[in-house]
Amino acid sequence: MEKKVFKGFSQKTTDFFRGIRENNHKSWFEEHRQVYLEYVLKPAHDLVYDLSSLMLKIDPKISVVPSKIVSRIYRDIRFSKDKSPYKTRLFFSFKRPGTEWMDAPGFYFEVDYNRYSFGMGIYDASPATIKAFRESMDSKPSEFLKATAFYRKEGGIFKLGGERYKRPPAGEKDKKLKEWYAMKNFYLYHESPLNRTLYSPKLAKIMEEEYKKLAPFYKYLWKLKG
Repeated sequence: MEKKVFKGFSQKTTDFFRGIRENNHKSWFEEHRQVYLEYVLKPAHDLVYDLSSLMLKIDPKISVVPSKIVSRIYRDIRFSKDKSPYKTRLFFSFKRPGTEWMDAPGFYFEVDYNRYSFGMGIYDASPATIKAFRESMDSKPSEFLKATAFYRKEGGIFKLGGERYKRPPAGEKDKKLKEWYAMKNFYLYHESPLNRTLYSPKLAKIMEEEYKKLAPFYKYLWKLKG
C-alpha cells in the first residue's frame, strides 16, 4: 500500500488567497512566496499524489503529474482587461493530455479564500459533443441512467452545474433525463464552505470515495467520443 502524504490544507492556505485577492501585485506575492509554496502548492501536489493511484485505475491514460495538472499562480493577462498578475484560487484537473482537452471529461478540485469544490464533467462541450450526448440518451437511456444512478440517490452530495439553453428541449422527455437535455455543458460538483475536512487528511479519502462514484459516468462520457 502506498504511503499517503496529504496532511490537509491549513488556515494559512486560505489566508494566502484572501491576502492575494486584496493585494494582487508582485511585491506582496514575493513577500509571501514561501507561504504559497509551503501551504498552497505543496498540499495540492500531495493531494494529487494520494489520488493518483485511483485515477489511473479509472483511466490509465489520465495525467497525474502534479506539475502538469495543478494550476499555476500566474495569470495569462495578454488578452485580458484585468491585468492582475496572480490567480486568487488554486485548482487541478485530472484529464487525458491532448489538444482536445476542453471537449473531454475530467475530474477537478478547486479552493479559494472561502470555499472549495470538486467533481467531474465536460466544461467546454462543443455542439457536436452535446448532440452525441443527447443521441446517446435517446437511443440507450438505461445506459445513461445506470451511469448516473449515484446522482439520483438520496443523500448524494453532487449537484448538476453548467450553462443551460434558454429554451427547454422540444418534445416529451423522461423527467430523469429532462434537466440533462437543457445543458450546453455540464458537470457534477460538490461545493462546501471552509470546514475541518479541508484542513485534514480526510479530504483525500472523501474525494477518493466520491470520485469512485463518478467513474462510471466518466467512462460513459468517453464512449461518446469513440
